[in-house]
Amino acid sequence: MNKTIMTAIRAHALEESPRECCGFVIQSGRRQSYIPIPNSHENPTEHFRIDGDHWANAEDSGTIIRVIHSHPGDGARPIPSDLDRQQCNNSGVIWGIYAPDCDQYAEITPDAIPLIGRAFILGSHDCWGLIMDWHATQGVELNDFRVDYPWWESQYTDNLYFDNWEKEGFIECDPMPGCMVIMQVESGKWNHAGIITEEGELLHHLYGQPSCITPYSRGYFKERTMISVRHKNLPLELTQWRV
Repeated sequence: MNKTIMTAIRAHALEESPRECCGFVIQSGRRQSYIPIPNSHENPTEHFRIDGDHWANAEDSGTIIRVIHSHPGDGARPIPSDLDRQQCNNSGVIWGIYAPDCDQYAEITPDAIPLIGRAFILGSHDCWGLIMDWHATQGVELNDFRVDYPWWESQYTDNLYFDNWEKEGFIECDPMPGCMVIMQVESGKWNHAGIITEEGELLHHLYGQPSCITPYSRGYFKERTMISVRHKNLPLELTQWRV
């Protein structure tokens, strides 16, 4: 990180404190620059959010090589939280964290997260996140409609699986390896989904639990299945996805 960019990050963090600042380091040709971005999170003293429009605008300016945010507050240090690490992995970009109180800067790099055993973080590593990542191992890219609030509760109007499965290119079918089964678990909405494995079990990521493989042919999740679908671009012969 060159001195000019570090000076810009430091100034932005001090200006925004006690809110978390956020921004991008952009590479355009040989030139690197820091672009400050508004923090749109509802609780900006504890978290940050970069709206998609700002991300797209930054990509129009060059290649995003770092996502930056600050950890303000007395005694705060640039130690990444679990959510920082998960979001860094999701972005595929290096994350830089600056703590103005101690004037320290640290970076974390994305790594490959196994499909089995990942921690649950709503809006990041959740059941749709697992569905997306599994399909990516098969060469199928899905859109990200995750949100970081419990959309399946009655006070929210969202009905994400019901509204999006067909739009995403899935076709209804009988359960078979590679199918996505959508379930209704302790909710009035279709709120959970998983993948039928080659052995006929269920790969899924239940709220508050690590992602795992559980029996499916009968029992709890089979009884709560509302529909079985398969993506139109998914090959019949699945690619090996277990490490």
